[in-house]
Amino acid sequence: MTTNMKNNESKDRRSTEHIEFIENSAEKEVEQKMHSERDRSGSKDGGVKNANPKGSAHAKDLSGEKDRKHSRVHKEKGKTSKKELLDLIQHKNELLQKMEDEIKQLGNDLKNKEDRLLRLAAEFENFRKRNKREWELQKQQANADLIRELLGVLDDFHRAFENRVGEDDHFTSGVRLIFSRLMDILSKYGVEEIDAVGKRFDPRFHEAFGEIDSEEIDEGNIAQVIQRGYLLNGQVLRPARVLIARKRKEPEEHAEDMGK
Repeated sequence: MTTNMKNNESKDRRSTEHIEFIENSAEKEVEQKMHSERDRSGSKDGGVKNANPKGSAHAKDLSGEKDRKHSRVHKEKGKTSKKELLDLIQHKNELLQKMEDEIKQLGNDLKNKEDRLLRLAAEFENFRKRNKREWELQKQQANADLIRELLGVLDDFHRAFENRVGEDDHFTSGVRLIFSRLMDILSKYGVEEIDAVGKRFDPRFHEAFGEIDSEEIDEGNIAQVIQRGYLLNGQVLRPARVLIARKRKEPEEHAEDMGK
């Protein structure tokens, strides 16, 4: 590329020199013609005073012939310079076309690289989001495993409270405070107890362990919870084990069933 630029500069200098040469030649030719006209005009006006008219005419002829030869030489040189100038212009046009093609190719290459960078950036963003989701899932799974182990401790607390005898003393109140703080900590991590008693049985959240007669609970609803169930961030950590209510049978109906 550097060599081509140097060649172009050399050709530009040559074309400039040729143009200057043509202009100088034209100026000299005009000056010579003007001198020739003045000489011919002076010879006509001073013909009578001239002692040797033949010698003067011969000198004018020689000068005119010399001027004509010099003019023909300059014209021939001028024609050659124009041809070279046209060749240089054509060469410059070819170089410009070549440069335009190279610039166009570089633009296409740049566009392709930009597209590739955009795709790589999009892939990296997707990779980052996927890693973040996987990390969150792993963290939630680790939390779930730990909290699932603590559910047995919560069951022990509930059994102790349900089987207590008499009023709460200071010790029992302290235990209840500890249990309350433990539940507050678990709730911060998204743990919540599944509401079951009196609700319609839902196999997504409840696990049926049998039926029980109940007058207060509608048939098909949950009458009693055997083991509490818990959710972790809206997902079932452990379903609630329940007994489903059914209508109590009348004694007569029960006797008839026995007789049959």
